[in-house]
This record gives sequence, C-alpha cells and structure tokens, in this order.
Amino acid sequence: MASAQKRARLLAAAGLGFATLLGAFNAAAISPISDNLDRPQTPEPTLQPQRTSPLSVVIDPLHQLNMDLAAEMRALGRLIEERTGSITNYNPATDDYIRINIDTIKSLLDRGANPNFRIEKGMRVGKTSVSSPMFAAIQLSAMMMTTEILDHILTKNPDLNAIDADGWSVMDYAVSNLQDAQLVSREKVEAALRIVQTLEARGLTLNDTRERLKGVEHRDYAATAKNLFGLSVLRDHGLVPDDVYKKIIIGSDAARDALLNTDNITPAILQEHGAKTPDFSGSRPGGPFQVTMTADNTLDSVAARFASVMGAIDLNHARTLIAQANDTPLAANQPVLIPLPPGREISVISVYSTGATFKLLAEGNAAHYYRPGASINTIAAELAAMNNLPLDTKLDAEQKILFPYTNDSHSHVKLIQPDPSAKRNPVDLFVIEGNPLPIKVEDSHHRDTYRIAAGTTYGINPAADLRRIHTIETLPIDYPSAQIPDALRALFSANTRNDSMDSPNNRIVFTHSMGTAVKESAANDARQARTANDRNVESIAMMLDPLNEAKPIIFNAAGNYWYSYGAGRYMQGYTLTHSPRSVLIGASAIAKTKNTAPGVKMHVMTHYSSYGADVCARVPNFRGDIMTGTSFSTPSTAAQYRQFAEWYGDRLSFEEIMAAGLMSADRDVLDVENIGKYTASLPPSLSTLNSVPALYTTNGGGLPRHERCGAGVLEPQSWHQALQNVLSLKAQFNLSANMVPHQRVTIKNAFTRSDANNVSEYTYRIPAPADMTLGKLTFLLPQFQNAHSDVVVRTPAGFEMLLPRTYTDVLSTFAFAYEDVKAGDVFELRTTQPLAPEAGIVFNGHAPGNSIAALRDYLRGHGTLPAPLKSMTMNSVTGDAQPVNIHKPLPDAPGAKPAFPGGF
Repeated sequence: MASAQKRARLLAAAGLGFATLLGAFNAAAISPISDNLDRPQTPEPTLQPQRTSPLSVVIDPLHQLNMDLAAEMRALGRLIEERTGSITNYNPATDDYIRINIDTIKSLLDRGANPNFRIEKGMRVGKTSVSSPMFAAIQLSAMMMTTEILDHILTKNPDLNAIDADGWSVMDYAVSNLQDAQLVSREKVEAALRIVQTLEARGLTLNDTRERLKGVEHRDYAATAKNLFGLSVLRDHGLVPDDVYKKIIIGSDAARDALLNTDNITPAILQEHGAKTPDFSGSRPGGPFQVTMTADNTLDSVAARFASVMGAIDLNHARTLIAQANDTPLAANQPVLIPLPPGREISVISVYSTGATFKLLAEGNAAHYYRPGASINTIAAELAAMNNLPLDTKLDAEQKILFPYTNDSHSHVKLIQPDPSAKRNPVDLFVIEGNPLPIKVEDSHHRDTYRIAAGTTYGINPAADLRRIHTIETLPIDYPSAQIPDALRALFSANTRNDSMDSPNNRIVFTHSMGTAVKESAANDARQARTANDRNVESIAMMLDPLNEAKPIIFNAAGNYWYSYGAGRYMQGYTLTHSPRSVLIGASAIAKTKNTAPGVKMHVMTHYSSYGADVCARVPNFRGDIMTGTSFSTPSTAAQYRQFAEWYGDRLSFEEIMAAGLMSADRDVLDVENIGKYTASLPPSLSTLNSVPALYTTNGGGLPRHERCGAGVLEPQSWHQALQNVLSLKAQFNLSANMVPHQRVTIKNAFTRSDANNVSEYTYRIPAPADMTLGKLTFLLPQFQNAHSDVVVRTPAGFEMLLPRTYTDVLSTFAFAYEDVKAGDVFELRTTQPLAPEAGIVFNGHAPGNSIAALRDYLRGHGTLPAPLKSMTMNSVTGDAQPVNIHKPLPDAPGAKPAFPGGF
C-alpha cells in the first residue's frame, strides 16, 4: 500500500486544497493520513549528513555547506510561515526582515553548496517535505511570491529532471503551487505562474509533471485551473483561449449537440466525449452477470454452472435463458451474459488464506447467500460448480471466486402505483464518483451507489428501464475544471429554455456521494485565515450566474461528520452545491438504539449524518445489513426523484416535485443523543447511543427544520401522494411555479450595538428584491482575516436560524423555503464580527400565485404541514419558535478528528 505521504499527493492530484480530505461518504475504515493533503508532510527531521568513512575524522567542507544551505532554507520557510500566521495580509516580498536569510542562501550557493544535495530524510519548507535544495527553492519562491531564490539557484546548473523521494518532479511542485494559489489571491497566482514560466524558459513543460496532472490527456494551462477564478486569471494572461474557457464551463458544442438532443443517452455517447463509464450493470436487479467463454466451454457447461442462481427449472431452461440474454452466438474468449432474477447478484470475492476450501467460504458467507437457509454443503457444492472447480479444491490466497449473494438494494422502498395519467418521460440519472485513494477495493463505493440507484428504481417501479441509470467516473468537486470530462460539463450546463417542461435540464439528474471533510479544529483555523477577498468566495460567486441559468439537478451527500469525525458545525459548500436545484441529503436508518426494547428497531436520524442537510432519507440494505453513510441515502433519493420526474415531469418542474417531497417528509422520527466530544478513532454504533425525540423549528412558510435532517425524512409514498395534490391544484386553478429571476443583493452598512459584556453585534439589513415565495437561498459570507464569526439570519416573517459554517464561506439551503415575501421586506444578518463588502444573499423564488404556495396552504389546511414559527417535538407542535442568541456559546461539537480520509 502506498505510504501516507504518497497517498497525500495522490489525493492532492485529484484536486484537493490545503487541509482537506476528499472521498466517499461511507463508513469504510482507512488509516488516517496527514492533514496537509496538498503535499506530503513529515515530522521535522534532524538533517542527516551522508555517512563518511569510519576511519576519517576530516569534516568535508562542501558537505558542511550543503548542510548549512538546507538548514537556512528550512529556517526561512519557518520564518515566513510564522510571520504569515501572525501578521494580517503579510507579504514576504516586501519584508526586509527576511533579507538576511535570502542573502545567506545565495551566498552559500555562490560558495559551492550543491543545489542537488539529497537530504536523506527530507526537510520541511513551510508545510511541505522536500528532499533537495532545488525543490526547496520552488517552495520558498511560492511562499515569498518572488523568484529571487529560484533565479539564483538556476545559475548553479541544478538537475531539473530530478525526482524527489515521493515521485514528484520539479514541475509538479511548480504546478502544485499554481493550483494552491488559486484559493488565495490573484497576487499569489501570478507569483506562482512566474515560477512555472521561469522553469519553462529553462526547457521544462507541463508535460514534465509526473503526479500533479496525472491522467490528464492535455497538459496545458487549462488543466492547471482549480476553479473559475484561477481559470480567469490564466485567461487574462493569454494562457487559456476564450473558446477553451467557455468549453470548460459548458462543454464543447459537439458534446452538447450529442447529449442534449437525444432521448437515448448511451455509454458509447458518453465515452465518445471523454467520460469513463464503469459497467456495474451486473449489480442492478436482474443483472446480468458477465463471464468470459473459454475454449473448453459450451453452452451446456455454462448453463450447468449457473442454472441454480438463474432460477432455471432445468438445464434446458437455463440454456434458453442464456440464449435469450445474448444477441450473438456464444464463442471462445467472448463475454457471455448470465441473466439473474431480481434479488440475486454474483460478486467476486478473494480467498484470504492458502488452503481454504469451498466449505470454509460457504461457512463465512452463508448469511448473505442468495438462498436463505441453504445448508453449508449445498452452498459449497454450488460454489464449486459455479467456479468450475472440484469440491475438494484447496484454494490459494487472493484467488478470485464467484459467489452468489442476495441483492436487497430494492427492499427499503415499496412499489408505487402511478397515477393513470403518468407518462414515461425520458429522464436519465448519472451516478458520479471518482476514486481519490490509491486503494484497491473489491466492491467499489461507486458500484454500491449505482446498485442503490438501480435497486431503488426497481423497488418503486419494476417496469423501469434501468439502462437510464448511468455511471461517470470523475471528481466534480472542483467544477468547472478541465479535468472533468467534456460530456459531464455539457450535461451540467444544459440550458433550461425558460424552464419549459421539455428542457434537457428536466431530463438530467445527478447523484454525487463525495465531498470535503476537514477536522473541525483545522477547519476553524483555515476559516480564520481566510481574507475578505477570499478566492473561494469569488470563484463560487463567478459561477452563480451560470449555475442559475443551467440549474443542474444534483443530489449531494451531506457527509458523515456530525458525531465522531469532528466537523460538527460544517456543511458542504463546494460549487455544485449552489445550483438552485441541488439538494443536500442526510441519512436515517431503521435501527436499534441503546434504549429501545430488545429486538425492537426504530426509525432514527443517524448519529453520523452531517450538519445542514436539506432533508434526510432512509439508508438502504446490503445483503441483509443496514448500510452506513449519506453516500447511500443520496442515490436512493435521486432515484426516487428520477422516477417521479419520469412519470410527471411533463407537468411538474423540479421545484414542484421537490417541494412535495420536503413538505410531506416524515417527522415522526427519533434523533440520537449528543454525548459531547467523542474521541475514539472510529464512531460508536447506534446501538450504544440513546434515541431521543427529534426537535424542529418551522420557518416562515411552515416548513420544519432540523439541524441535520432539514425538513425531516423523505417518505416515498407520502411524497407521491403530495405530487397528486399539486397536480390536482395546478389543474383546478391553472397554476404554475414560474421562477423569479435570481438576484444577488449585497450588504450595506451595518447597524452596530454592544451587549452587556461590551461584545459588538453587527446587523445587516437586506431587502427582498421582488415579491416571491422563497426557494433555495445562497449566502455569501466573507469576513476579514482572523475575524470570522457565526451568522444568524432573520427573515421578514421572523424565522431565525444560526447558519452552519462551510469550508468556502458560501452556503446554499432550502431551510428558508416557501415563505412569502414582498419586495423591500427585510432580511437581517447578525454577526459578532463585520462581514466583508461582497457578503449578501442570492434570492431564488417563485412569482406570486404559484403552485408551490398553493400546495403549502393545502397541506397546512389538511394537517400535513404545521404553522409557521413553531417549535416541534417530532410531529407535535410544542410552542412558539424561540429567537437565536448569537452571543450564547455553542456546545462542544461532537467528535475530534476524522477516522479515515473523507469517507462519506
């Protein structure tokens, strides 16, 4: 397995910034890695001299120069790091205090110190471990925002083809700094760009990267862009042509024409436009499973191997089933599809130790065998036959064996009978995931999320065309990015055509179960270090217009970090979460808790589900067990939405379908006690924690809000019934859900006051730009360096909410949805530290007299939706909503540190 340092670099190459972890929101335990995933981080070592002959007592003067050079570079890096942390808006390029260090480094090089000197155990320069002065010079140049040291070391004939201890090249370090700078400032980007161009002047190119742009087909400057801000700076310098800039945001014309003008998207079309589409079709209900014919195989021998798991009556039936599933005659070295009944799946398992037998495999996996209650001998015999081996075979360690499992990915939902008027509109669901970890997983997380999307679809509608569920392998968190396939950029940017029902946008749905996760202490430190002109905020702000024009429908996993992984008050805030049609999904489960009666399971909001979700959904099952992670509730939700859009998308918009789901969500669900900080390396199980009643506050439209499960827990049957209600209301009153054009309103001067403890409070008043029923709101909340505070929002109706924190200072939420406001009605933002001038709210909503307000009023009148501004315990109103005291210290967030890299 790769070292922690190597793994850190590979994660960084996947597109992560400082102190972030990226990965799948599941609960697979992986060893912890360094906080700084942008480059390897090592403990401060003692510089180790090269060993001299034990008979010699002479100190090599050149070696001492090398050691002095390394020590001086390390000291300069530490000094810059310390002054950056203590001086607001520190600029090393103008700091005379460090001049003596720079001059000493140049003098040591002039006296003969070797720029290629290999430091045995590496040394830290800032937060980076390097193994020679040449690499250190690049890092110091980036930290200082000047190439003075790099220019000097280049006069000493360094080895520009050197590779450091972890496989990075000189250009890898330069590109890494260029990408990191895009999260900080234009000045940083331009300084880092000068480093790259200085190396290019010496003959290096971007193709000389080994790790940082690994897997990128075209290694040009567009490929180095981390965000839209960075891409814009590179365009301004003439390094990214305008047509490439546009293509990175909306995809190529060819991809858009191919994907947005067809009702039959196929893997071949996606692949033609750059997408990797792993084939997980064997994991959907009914398979099929694919095997390869060998020269000694016949139709009879293949039929005999799989007859039982296929549910064949006899060998003749098995032959017929196989023949019907394959379009071409069976031939050697060709794939053969084995059809399976829903509820069965064949997977590949690895033998753990040499000498294992089929009987041992049967004993270890009997609980998940597709035929419950089958004897060990029966299972062993079928395994031997399926794998075409004698029953008494002694297996080898790591040998691959086929095993037929239960596939119960559909069992968490029930069949829904659509309205007789339901159509079969072409709606495609794309399950997007990448693998940032160089770890081989037998049954990948991506396969799991696909299995759930397909299984949920089948459970609701067995007649659904499961070929409309696709896979794309990529990491979309840095969207827009040249490293995201052209096909996906085109799909993300499908034009809404004025929200018409036949828009490509309404036919394309995404589910994404990856995200950012940071230790809360590190997240808080990074938050305080951000400046008023933070480029995360600027880059996202630049994308708000394109996102609000395209409105991609995306279901994003909220994450698994509330309880034990130390990110209790943080929610996801990367670019794609700010689409007005993006929904953040948490998780609930049917599970036993500590205080439930023996053998009794209850519906509980999970203890891991992160802060700020718009709504929760029940996690599905996997081979008889409850799955763990918002990774898995998310594709289930997306599949439910896709099915409803297929039936009713010609008459209902995303906003109407989603409003029906949120308003009808189940709130008669238990929560989990908060026992405070929990510092174990792995989370506790639900069975060790007490369940408690879930608490809600209803907003100005009556929509309940729970801090981790938003409106409650989606219930497919109730959701479908609410859809019938909105269809009826639209038909009866000729209503629509026409959107008011989105508008960004920034803050004006604050009203300030001090409390009894002389703590300042800043109140910013933002007027609603139009009459509307509120939809999803986006808050941009940049503050000044070392002066970040929490923010309380008060709506015109009087609903107050303490906003979650994000890793970007931008958050989007449905928490305020469905309150009616008039133009000029005032929203208040209250803080204990001033907001930066770019702070404000992006409003989305619906014009007066809309179908969503009608559904709200109808459901309130029938007791499904409670009154506005109330406190609730589960489904019961217990009193009026209470104001939020921004000065009250927050309780300790549960959790200490991530137990594994970014596992959602």
